[in-house]
Order: sequence, then C-alpha cells, then structure tokens
Amino acid sequence: MATNGALVAILAAQAQAERRAFEAFRIAGATAPDRAQSLAALDLIDSVALRTLTRRGLVREGEPGLFWLDERAVAERSRPPKGQVLVLVVLLAAVGLVLLAGMIMG
Repeated sequence: MATNGALVAILAAQAQAERRAFEAFRIAGATAPDRAQSLAALDLIDSVALRTLTRRGLVREGEPGLFWLDERAVAERSRPPKGQVLVLVVLLAAVGLVLLAGMIMG
C-alpha cells in the first residue's frame, strides 16, 4: 500500500511541475517560436517534467536553448480522441435502449 501512495505522490508532483511550467511559459508569453525564451528567463530548470512536455510535443525548442509552449498541441492533448467519444456515445445509447426495453417489458 505504501508503494501505491508513493506512486500517487510522484505522479502528483509531476503534474504540479508540468502546471508550473505551463504557467511560466504563458506568463512570459513564450507561446510561439518567435517568442521562445531560455529556461533561465522562464525561471525553469531542465527537469523530468520539462523533458516529458518536450517529448510529448507540448514544449518545443526553437533556436537552440530557446523554448516555447505549443498551445495548439496542449489543446489537442486535452480533448478526448474522437473515437473514444463515439464509443462512449454508442455505449450510452445501448444502455439507454436496454433500460427502455426493460421498462416496456416489465
């Protein structure tokens, strides 16, 4: 059980570090290649969270050593994939039909 708690704490810390990085980029206006800034100017350090955001394509490096937040990529990542939404709608419709049939038959 302690292992699960430690994992939850690590994931929470990672998520918080990512939110802080997003905020730093947004406050500095580093949200486009022509407004990219150094980590020092953003008051950020090279961290696991920053490398994760870069690997996922949410933070991009323009000129060497200058980084910017790709707001379009962030928005796309925050939306559920269309396939998942369709599956959810179909499942809800099926459950609704089963409940309706039960009411009619019962």
